[in-house]
Amino acid sequence: MRANLLAADHHSNILCNVSTGIETTTGSLIHAFEQITLREVPIMREVERSGDIRKSALSPQLAKELFGFTAYTELCDGLQKTYQWMLQHGLG
Repeated sequence: MRANLLAADHHSNILCNVSTGIETTTGSLIHAFEQITLREVPIMREVERSGDIRKSALSPQLAKELFGFTAYTELCDGLQKTYQWMLQHGLG
């Protein structure tokens, strides 16, 4: 939310990542969802293909340069807050 407000004040049409820049594996993301929702996420494991992404990280550099945004919410905390908001709004 903070990044959106800062970007709105910037009056620019430039797209940038809102992230911590910390790498996250698919497995750790699934594990976080399971911990937060208290539900098991079914996983279909397939043979790895050329081009498959094992872990991912977005660069937050442009958001920092354009409007001084630095993320301080850890991934799991952000997922927890988002999930709680969804439950409160009947979306969970």
